[in-house]
Amino acid sequence: MVPKVGAAILLVSWTVFGQSAAVQEKSERAKAAMSSRNFEEAVRLYTELVRELPAVPGMKMNLGMAYCNSGRFNDAVKYLALAVQADPALTQAWLLLGSAQFEIGRPKEAIASLERYLKERPGDPEALQILGDAFLRTGQFQRSIAVFSQVSEKVADSPRAWYGLGKSYEGLAGEVFAKLEKIAPESGYWFALIADSRIAQKQYASAFFFYRKALEKQPKLRGIHMAVSRIYRATGHQDWADKEEQKEAELGEPDCEKEPLVCDFLGERYREVLERDARQASPESYYWQVQAGNMLALAAFSKLAGLPPSLEVHELRAEISRNQGRHWESANEWQKALELDPDNPKIKHELAVSLYLKRDYDAAKAVIDELLKKEPQSG
Repeated sequence: MVPKVGAAILLVSWTVFGQSAAVQEKSERAKAAMSSRNFEEAVRLYTELVRELPAVPGMKMNLGMAYCNSGRFNDAVKYLALAVQADPALTQAWLLLGSAQFEIGRPKEAIASLERYLKERPGDPEALQILGDAFLRTGQFQRSIAVFSQVSEKVADSPRAWYGLGKSYEGLAGEVFAKLEKIAPESGYWFALIADSRIAQKQYASAFFFYRKALEKQPKLRGIHMAVSRIYRATGHQDWADKEEQKEAELGEPDCEKEPLVCDFLGERYREVLERDARQASPESYYWQVQAGNMLALAAFSKLAGLPPSLEVHELRAEISRNQGRHWESANEWQKALELDPDNPKIKHELAVSLYLKRDYDAAKAVIDELLKKEPQSG
C-alpha cells in the first residue's frame, strides 16, 4: 500500500526557495509530474534535483515518494532512508519509508519506521493499517489485533481493516492450536479441532471420524454432539441428527463456577475467553481460546462480506473456495481481485496456484511467465 502523496509534495515549495530559476522551474515540473501521476517523469526530474541539491533532504524524500508511486520500492527505501537520516523531522518520510519497507518484505523495519511516524501523527488510520499488516506478517497477532481493531473503529467501512482483523484472529487461533498440539496431541480437544478444520473444507466423512475420536476421549466435551448433528443434517440423516442433539441436551446447562470458559463461550463473550485464558496453559484453556479466536475471525469476515466488492472480499472468497476444493471459483475470485489491483504480485501468484489446481496448466504458466518478467527474483 502506497500512502497518499499530496502532503509530501508541498515540501518542495520551501526546499527550493532561494535556488536558481532553472532549479525552481524543474521543481515545479517535478511537482506537476507527480500531480498528473506521471511518476517516471517525476523520478527523472527528482533524480536531477537530488544531484543539484544534495544537501536538501526534502528532495531525497520526494524522489523516494516518486519511486514508491512507480512501484520501485527498493529505490524508494534507499532515498527515503537517506532523507530521514539527514532530517529525522521529515514526518511524512517515515510513513513512506515504512510503506516501502513493507512492500519489499522487510516488515520488522517497517514497524520501526511506522511507529516513529505515529509518534508524531498518532491515530493516522493509513499508517495504522500498514502497521497492522506488518504485525500480521511477522506473526505478532495480539498486536495486529489491537491495531486493526483501532482502525475498524475509526473507519468502519475499511475492507482492509476487517480482513486484517479476521486474518489476525485466524493466526492467533493457529498459534494457540500449536501450543495445544504440543502439550496434548491426540487428546479429545485436539481431535475436535481437527474435525472442525475438516468441516471448513466440507470433508464430512473425515470430520465425522475425528468428532467420534474426540467423544471417545472426552464424552462430555460440549458442542461435539451438535457438530455431529450438523453433519447428519447436511448428509440427509435427520433422525440421527435428532439423536445427537438429544445427547447434547442430556449434558445439561453448564455450571459456570466449574466451567467458566464454556459459559463465556456460549454467552458469545469471546474476547473474555481469550483474556481469561491468556494466563492459563491447559488443554482446556487452549481449546476454548482456539474456538473463541475462530469465532472472532468469522465475525470480522462477516463484516467484510457485508461491504461492497473489494480486493479483500475477493481474497477471502478465493481462500474459502480453495480450502473447499472449488478451484474454478477460487481462480475466478483471484481474477476479480487482479482486476482491482493489476500489478499486485501476490494476487498473480495466488491466481497461478488456483489455475494450476484446477488443471489449467497453460493459463497458470502464462501468469507465472508474466510475473517472472516483472519480478525475476520470484523464480
